[in-house]
Order: sequence, then structure tokens, then C-alpha cells
Amino acid sequence: MFSGNLLPALFVFLTMFLTACISSPVKELDDINFSEILALGKVIEANETRAEHEIDLIVRLYEVPIFENDCFIETHGICQNQYYAAVSTYDEYPETNIFKITQKGVLSNFEWVKDERVDYVKLALKMDKYSKEAINNNPSLLNVSSVILIELTPRSIHESTEKR
Repeated sequence: MFSGNLLPALFVFLTMFLTACISSPVKELDDINFSEILALGKVIEANETRAEHEIDLIVRLYEVPIFENDCFIETHGICQNQYYAAVSTYDEYPETNIFKITQKGVLSNFEWVKDERVDYVKLALKMDKYSKEAINNNPSLLNVSSVILIELTPRSIHESTEKR
């Protein structure tokens, strides 16, 4: 079926292909629950919010309620959300990725931070630790507000937090 000279070349190609697959820039996809994002997620079209500068990437935030909290007294409610950032280039063959944002809470606002780098955006997310409904139901909860700076490229995310 294969000639003797083709078999070593096929082995080398297969080895290189599998190595490239293992070293792919997409990481920790096992930690992302796509079914929850699609079924329960609220889409926040970040590009529809006016920025003072040109934006090189398409950015969407997905807000997925967390059901495991017990901050409501004797009832069930949503205390916090998990957020995901989906990013894509505008190219003919766009690079795309989705990242889990480590900070959980309730997004109250976000702003674009000006930066002139190509295929790079920075967002300042203003987030509360608990929802207003949870605090109204359980006044003993200590609500902490934070500003999370998120730097996104199609291949990476970097987060830093500023507590207030």
C-alpha cells in the first residue's frame, strides 16, 4: 500500500501534526462549560458600546448565572455570575477564542481603555461581589466592588484587579 520511502515521511508528518495540536494556544477549554453559556448565558455585545478609539477585535461577554451559592435566606436566588470573554479578529480567516474570567460577581458597567496595539483590547469591568437582590435579601453580605482590567488578544487574556 505505501512504498518504503513514504512511510518514514508520513511518520514525521504525523509526529509534527500531533505536536502542533498539543502546543495549541487554546488552553483550559475543559474549564469552560459551553452548554451553560449557550443555554443560560446573556450576551453582552461589547463592540456596541461606544469607545473613543478604533477597536481591532470583536469582543462579546457572556454572563452565566451561578446556581451553587446559598446567600439568600431560606430561598434560592442568583448571587453571582460567571463571565466569559469571546474574542475574534476581523480577518478573512478570523482567529477566535473564549476565556473564562476568574472574578465572579455581577457586572455593573464596563469601559474600553485606549490602547493603540494591533489585535489587542483592554476593558475595565466594574463588578460587585453580589447581586442587589442577594444583598436586599441578606443584609449580612459584605458587598465588595472591584475594577477588573482585562487585556485580550485572540490568543491570551490577562487580568488584574483593583478593589474599591
